[in-house]
Amino acid sequence: MAVASWPALGVVATLDNAIPLNATGFPSGGVTPNRLGPNINVTITGTNFSCNMHLTGSAISGDYTNSTGVLRVNPTGALTLHIDAVSGCLGVWQVGDTAGFRADFTVNPKQTISHES
Repeated sequence: MAVASWPALGVVATLDNAIPLNATGFPSGGVTPNRLGPNINVTITGTNFSCNMHLTGSAISGDYTNSTGVLRVNPTGALTLHIDAVSGCLGVWQVGDTAGFRADFTVNPKQTISHES
């Protein structure tokens, strides 16, 4: 399980399951583009307010940085997740809406992704 939090916003994102990470390109400057999937399950929990939701999807994109050990999730386009459960949130989001989020997860222990010619 991986957790990312944004204390100023009062939000915590949790990847609820182990997700395969597949590189989608070669490392450049120690950063490797990737896609996480299949079967994404994410729980978003409000800590300063009562907005909670669960997101599912087939894949999300991002990148991994060797030097920091940070896996950045940044879904775009067809990789958007779908809300399958929501509570609170003042009606801003509904079940069936699409959503995305950006989060940085620290990988521990750090891994090094490389490409040899």
